[in-house]
Amino acid sequence: MKVFSVSQITRYIRSLLESDLELSDIWISGEVTNASTSSAGHSYFTLRDEVNQIECVKFRDKQSSLLSDGSSILLHGRISIYETRGSLQCYVDMVQEQGLGRQQLAFEELKLKLEAEGLFDSSRKRSIPLFPKKLVAITSETGAVWQDIKNVITRRYPLLELILIPCQVQGINAVSSILTAFEKVKYMQNIDTIILARGGGAADELEAFNDESLIRAIYSCKIPVISAIGHESDTTLSDLVADMRAPTPSVAAEIAVPSIQELYSTITTTRRSLSTIMEKEIKYIREQIKRSARRLIYQTPNIDMLRQQVDEIITRNKRTAIGIIQIQQEKLKGAESHLAALDPTSILKRGYAIVTKSIDNKVIKKTDDANVQDHIEIHLSDGILQGIITKKS
Repeated sequence: MKVFSVSQITRYIRSLLESDLELSDIWISGEVTNASTSSAGHSYFTLRDEVNQIECVKFRDKQSSLLSDGSSILLHGRISIYETRGSLQCYVDMVQEQGLGRQQLAFEELKLKLEAEGLFDSSRKRSIPLFPKKLVAITSETGAVWQDIKNVITRRYPLLELILIPCQVQGINAVSSILTAFEKVKYMQNIDTIILARGGGAADELEAFNDESLIRAIYSCKIPVISAIGHESDTTLSDLVADMRAPTPSVAAEIAVPSIQELYSTITTTRRSLSTIMEKEIKYIREQIKRSARRLIYQTPNIDMLRQQVDEIITRNKRTAIGIIQIQQEKLKGAESHLAALDPTSILKRGYAIVTKSIDNKVIKKTDDANVQDHIEIHLSDGILQGIITKKS
């Protein structure tokens, strides 16, 4: 019995494949998936139909742009084996584009349908809370995605309560698993944000995130959803319907929470700015008070001076009043002297008398003012004498 080494058998199989005229000059049609480009510019992809698939490689040339996920192509090449991995693959030398493949066509049709219904409208998308208290991550509990999210949030915002709802993110049960996770969120209290995340993968590995039932579940979710599915170049319908799309799970975590260090820095800067503003304002107010005080000093009356002026006015008025009183007193004395000189009593004291009729008390100034037998009264300085006129001469 002959025993082969692995290298010997793979080399033998390769020689068989390359010696087959049909397999060394073959045309194959199918849909491109899992397309990638190496740093050297070589294209690696899978060509598939409804049932099977084959790995392909096309070395660097201008046709590499036709090899994108979902494209339906017709290729020419040869079938051989890659000895290092022992895998069958097609070495492609020419590609012709045939349009969208079945999977990509279904994707585009569903995208147009949901877009027409308004599920992707930016106007309906909600903003992500700035300071969340509780966040739910829906992703696989194994692998780097969950660890990346935890590491970023722990570093940036340790105040947050982070909850994982584990689910399958690829395979036939992925859709139902993710839908179950969204159902669980409905019964949780005070959830601020949801991160739906999956690491990079081939296009067919992201199919669950293009499922219509999942898209509608994200759309009807009452909590803002951040989608971080696959690589930055991958776009799923979950990305389109989510409130925000992140290129990677780590970026999603950064979007979901603020940086506590940046908050501290902002608070410190704001405090300093406010202190500077307050110091300037206080200085300005103090200057205003000083200026107002100086104006008040100039505008406040000099009480001592006014008192002295009042004293001077009182003294001056007093002297004026005394002078007026003295003048009036002198006038009064002159009037009294004049009145005294005119006083009949004074005249009577000098020996004169006033004669009046008794009947009507009229003064008899002439002899014609009285008749014989008239009763008269003679007024002297010390009394009155009564008599009768007996004779006129």
